[in-house]
Amino acid sequence: MKKFYFLISFVIISISCSSDSSEVTVNPNLLQRVDFYPGTSMETRWFFNSDGLLYEITKADGTIVQTFTYDSDNRLAGYTVFNADATSSTHTFSYDSDDSVISIDGESLNYDSSLNAYIFGDLTNYYTSITINIDKLLTYTKTVWVDYDWDGTPVEIINSELGIQYSDNNMVSYFPNESCNYFTYDNKTNPLRNATLAICKAFSFSTTMPWPDNNCISANNVLTHDYCSEDPESEVFHYTFNANDLPLTQTRDNYYLGTYENTTTSINYYYQGDALP
Repeated sequence: MKKFYFLISFVIISISCSSDSSEVTVNPNLLQRVDFYPGTSMETRWFFNSDGLLYEITKADGTIVQTFTYDSDNRLAGYTVFNADATSSTHTFSYDSDDSVISIDGESLNYDSSLNAYIFGDLTNYYTSITINIDKLLTYTKTVWVDYDWDGTPVEIINSELGIQYSDNNMVSYFPNESCNYFTYDNKTNPLRNATLAICKAFSFSTTMPWPDNNCISANNVLTHDYCSEDPESEVFHYTFNANDLPLTQTRDNYYLGTYENTTTSINYYYQGDALP
């Protein structure tokens, strides 16, 4: 009988130890979920894995919009977008030892050292060029039609372009075509940067995949957003922070010609260990 009780006790202890060892470590500095424009028709929810990396974007009703997978080095390996018509498309990425994207969907990328840019298409007819900085992030891209003068001289006609400027790991301006966007920042950590940096790097090498959101790429939290001088709109952002000095909420004050119009709750942040609503 004593042997029986000893065996039972051993099994219970073994199960208890096994259960303890399988518990997931919670890191309160890593994101669990982020809700954009909560409570509105535009609401989307971002979900993060145990490493704090974005793996899924859904609508408020749970409909999956996008998913992301990573390789053993936490680089973006795959990306799937789910369309409203129930179709989906998946894209894959491979890298060199320097973490630069070398192929997308199995197609090798063409780097032109004379232009310091990746080229998609035909330089004599129609092409897109992409310029990447040392951090593997997009700085300039343009799509060009090439026409020719009467004497055969090529003339580039820019169909679309985008320029981006950075300072202290923050995106301080970007210029899509003739539009302007200027940003200022606080000195606190933006938790979305590390959570989405692998995605932003991979998408920088693509002609068709925009970054998930402009809140992602900067190291700090955006405070103001202004447009071209002739544009009457501007935005001011406010935050509440938790005990770790990480943002809990972002609200956006909207202005028109410098006059306050309204305030919108733009982001709610939830970290590992937080109770979800």
